[in-house]
Amino acid sequence: MKVHYTNAKVYSVYDSSKKYIPMNEYDKSTKQLKPISGKFCGENRYIAVKNILEFHLTGGCTLFIQPRNVVMAMVRLEWTFD
Repeated sequence: MKVHYTNAKVYSVYDSSKKYIPMNEYDKSTKQLKPISGKFCGENRYIAVKNILEFHLTGGCTLFIQPRNVVMAMVRLEWTFD
């Protein structure tokens, strides 16, 4: 499923016991979180630039989506060794 949010908050997915389900890992080659493979209910990724939460949902699976009080950023830093 895909949910498009109109705000720039970050959202997290939790299972029925309120256990946090981490987002998919970052893929350095594509420079984004790995796509949803459908391996398990609750697999998810948040596409921050587009404000889209993608998650895998199966029958009989309950998920909770909650906003997080965080800022996600991709930052390129540069400094000298001095």
